[in-house]
Amino acid sequence: MKTYTQTVREGENMGQIPEDYDFIEWHKGDHLYPNNPETVIQKGKQILEIQEAFLEGKTVYILEYFDVPYKKVTDVGMYDGWPYWKPVPHVNTPSTIFNCGWVTWYSIYSYKIEET
Repeated sequence: MKTYTQTVREGENMGQIPEDYDFIEWHKGDHLYPNNPETVIQKGKQILEIQEAFLEGKTVYILEYFDVPYKKVTDVGMYDGWPYWKPVPHVNTPSTIFNCGWVTWYSIYSYKIEET
């Protein structure tokens, strides 16, 4: 008989993105993108705006890089799953492969808000 222990990592939303989250400090790590501090600040503001609209009950859509069409945001927060395994700002969108997909804050090319 064989016995063994198996460790399974499963990411989850750890809560809202703090308004004072230090995007510049995150960027100082071993992360290659975005490599321009102005872009880091702009993308940080962008995900905080997305979170604010989402929490107000508005429908938000994102464009990931140049991926068309826009995808509806189904959740926003500090996701602690792959590839970082620590809480990092993300949005969640529907995915045909995995049922949903967490998109890192710096991967969002643009967004639009639909008033509800």
